[in-house]
Amino acid sequence: MDEKLLATMASEIRTRLKKMASEIILLIPKEIDQEGRQSIEKIKENSTQIWEKTGEILRMGGVDESTLALPLYEQAAEVIPARNVLKILLVEDDVHILELLYRSLCRQYPDADIKIAENGVDACTTLGGFVPDLVLTDLMMPDVNGVSVVRHMKENERYKSTRVIIVTALNDWEESVQEVKSLGVEHVVQKPFSIKALLKTIDSTLNCSEQH
Repeated sequence: MDEKLLATMASEIRTRLKKMASEIILLIPKEIDQEGRQSIEKIKENSTQIWEKTGEILRMGGVDESTLALPLYEQAAEVIPARNVLKILLVEDDVHILELLYRSLCRQYPDADIKIAENGVDACTTLGGFVPDLVLTDLMMPDVNGVSVVRHMKENERYKSTRVIIVTALNDWEESVQEVKSLGVEHVVQKPFSIKALLKTIDSTLNCSEQH
């Protein structure tokens, strides 16, 4: 078959691919589960292979590929993972409490991106590449305590929308509790705590954040 004819066909395939991609993006629901994200990722993978193959054909036909617009899947790659995925950072140096909280949060928010840190140093390191919707942190931790973690966040504009809940033994850290409250922390949960009550507080905090 003539190379120019092949190039014309390849160009038409790309046009249809872009149209299909734009329609898929418009159809993406506001809430999408893990299975749905995996299906879209598979579509993106297959369409990328088609895009690359048609590019080879276009180059064979003498068409400057750089003059053609990129597929809208390039936009979808950013839109899909970021949409409605709850991000939580859990900071706790007691491994038993950490495990309890982590399992409880996973059950309550099965589609959430939940990261854990066993101390304040790890928390600040994680925050370097992660902007959570919620930080659930202890106060009394070695080296870098919860107050320092909260202060680090409040000094950085990128965390302005991140909500913080403190889980601590109030009697031991009354001064620190007052300090984090002065930094804008709204909720302080005392140990020992009720998981049911804590999850209710988290739901209330997140719902309040969405309204703002």
